[in-house]
Amino acid sequence: MKQEQGKKIAEILREAITEEGFSKEKLREAFNKVLAHCSQLQEHAFKKGDKKQLIAVMSLHLQLKKPVPEWAQAAFLEACFYQPKCWDDVFGRPNRSGVRKKEAYEAFFEASELRKKGLAIDAGLFEELAKIMRMSAGTASRLRIGIVHPIQGRKGCR
Repeated sequence: MKQEQGKKIAEILREAITEEGFSKEKLREAFNKVLAHCSQLQEHAFKKGDKKQLIAVMSLHLQLKKPVPEWAQAAFLEACFYQPKCWDDVFGRPNRSGVRKKEAYEAFFEASELRKKGLAIDAGLFEELAKIMRMSAGTASRLRIGIVHPIQGRKGCR
């Protein structure tokens, strides 16, 4: 399924970039097509029960200053009128990795600086990280997710 989605996006981009090159207008059009395709995928997942797709699609469109798709507007308004007991009923439970994303990013960058100073990823690094971030060494060691590159998912602090 993911491979098919990637092929569809690649096809849209290939159409925008021709042998003559590309224009801003063609890229803008391709971007809007990719955004619409992703929105359709999110709508499908939402209708299958993945409530997190509602907040994801709304967030993406608002950040890009694009209109929120009608299906997401309708689902949000329906939830508001339904008056849920909690927002988890509308958007799904938040990811519970035991670590807030902000702390994970801070830990990654602080650990990167420690690695540049020659510390290996071991108990010593976590003790230093704990001092810097004002937490226990145990909590710092549980922030191992922050030692994994937050975007590329690679281990190590480079």
